[in-house]
Amino acid sequence: DIRISIRPDTVANLPDDGLVSFTIVEIGVPSMDSDVLRVIRRGHDPECVGRAIRKLKRLRIQTGCQTMLGLPGASRASDLETARKIATLGPDFVRIHPTLVLRQTPLAQMFEMGEYTPAALEEAIDLTADVWDIYEAAGIPVVRCGFHLPESQRVTALLEGPWHPAFGQRVRSRRWRRRLIRRMCEDPLMAVVEVPPGNLSDAIGQHGENIHWLEKRFGRHIRIRERS
Repeated sequence: DIRISIRPDTVANLPDDGLVSFTIVEIGVPSMDSDVLRVIRRGHDPECVGRAIRKLKRLRIQTGCQTMLGLPGASRASDLETARKIATLGPDFVRIHPTLVLRQTPLAQMFEMGEYTPAALEEAIDLTADVWDIYEAAGIPVVRCGFHLPESQRVTALLEGPWHPAFGQRVRSRRWRRRLIRRMCEDPLMAVVEVPPGNLSDAIGQHGENIHWLEKRFGRHIRIRERS
């Protein structure tokens, strides 16, 4: 496969024969909110994203969207609306990234001047779980959430923001917690919850956080096991 990451306005301006050699094209879509795009000086409007995706689908090129949550000017509502708008465009997959403040960037200057505050980790996990739900309901796979930063880069480059070495796993566990709550509310006497094979680690959560959380909420011992 020949893969490229590109801006939506670049896709819109390239001739077809400049794209057909690529098998997979990932478009940077930080937001579908005009105000957010203006604040971050993105240089294109939301409509440009739709034109780019429609063009790539016409050329039968597998299309992904790289999205960001918690940008300057964004709100929980605008990030959820961005996900809904992207979902209606029907990309083949998406990546979800929380906004991190890296040193020696314009965003770092905004942070240091008090003009921008990144999301707290728990807030970012909850929002990402909600956004993932939107894509799942539309049948769009989420192939990654969270940035991979090697320890050396994290120490030297990361200034602030909701980074976690297992951010994606924390989000999957949060989504599982919500499913488990619904199951237990439907059956208040349930003490053993079975999950599909391959999901046990996410359902239990890091350090058993989902079990601890559920036991505190429902006031009894709870087991989560893999369905045989």
